[in-house]
Amino acid sequence: MKQLVITALFLWSLNGMAQDSETTNIDSIEKVKVENLDIVVTVDSAEEIKRTFKVEDIKEMFDLTGDNESVSFKLICNGETMSNGEQSQLSYKIKGNSNNVEDFIVRVKELRDAAIKYYNKKK
Repeated sequence: MKQLVITALFLWSLNGMAQDSETTNIDSIEKVKVENLDIVVTVDSAEEIKRTFKVEDIKEMFDLTGDNESVSFKLICNGETMSNGEQSQLSYKIKGNSNNVEDFIVRVKELRDAAIKYYNKKK
């Protein structure tokens, strides 16, 4: 009798696990829209800025935004370690709107150049 109960329980649990789960109500994503685009880049040297931060990448991100969306770009330049053990930082931030892409890109280029000059003066 004990074997019959164990066999019945085994077959019953196997039957429950063997059921196919249907996923017929899956919604597909038609289009991705980005609102309030905030970009933050942290760097340690002018070489790192030149190597990793390309203005073309910022232009590509505007393709994801809709019209009249707020955008911001912040560049954090890490400096030397201070006497209290904390690392000094200099940051630049630009705020704009996705309707003025070209103006925003011009300011990002200026910000990039200013950050490179900051590191070059430290040498």
